[in-house]
Amino acid sequence: MPKVNITYPTSDNPNKPTIASTLTPIIKWNYQDEDGDLQQRFRVRIINLATGAIKAQSGDQLSGAKQWQIPAGALIENEKYAVEVEVFDGFDWSNISARKYLMVNLLSVKGGVKHTEEWNLNRQNYNLKKSGDREQPRGYSVFWAGEKFVFLADTTGLPDTVEVTIPGGYSTQLRPDNEDKLVWKGELYDSSFEKLPDGPLTFTFTATNEYQVKIDKVTVQILDDWSEYFRFHRIK
Repeated sequence: MPKVNITYPTSDNPNKPTIASTLTPIIKWNYQDEDGDLQQRFRVRIINLATGAIKAQSGDQLSGAKQWQIPAGALIENEKYAVEVEVFDGFDWSNISARKYLMVNLLSVKGGVKHTEEWNLNRQNYNLKKSGDREQPRGYSVFWAGEKFVFLADTTGLPDTVEVTIPGGYSTQLRPDNEDKLVWKGELYDSSFEKLPDGPLTFTFTATNEYQVKIDKVTVQILDDWSEYFRFHRIK
């Protein structure tokens, strides 16, 4: 009689399911048969733990493959699933495998570093006086040392926290815009920013929830300090 053991997902604890970062994970298993018969068929079932409903199933597959990809549209995020597999050696079906447990969590973060409205106007006025073009020579990603940095992060996967850090030990926690936690906002200023050297400055956005940590990095350019704007662009 054949035996089957699920190797992915790996968790045998329904309270701590294996976290998949795709809605179409591939279920995998090991197959053994004392008589040396090869696997001829398999069946896979994905069961909603909360309701007991079958959310996806392979049906009776004529195949020696020891994996099956869950089709698109079957699973949703943050729902716990039990996985069961049966195999057939040409003579007998195996017992149903021990259950393994799965959950999908597609945590992601995409960061943005912005000027305050006032400093963006200053940038555009500086450019107009320099070149007649609002966006040249200082593009949007060019900042004067001493500006306040404004942050906007787009996320999925319901982060518990989104933090922004820069070298030197400076950091701030962003705030969600509303309950769906798709947009997070914040800002960061320190008087020492006036001494930031010219060149690239990288901000690290870190989104964290119970299951995952995801990071995005955004690099801006520092060019001159804030007082240079006022030296160049005296208000008359």
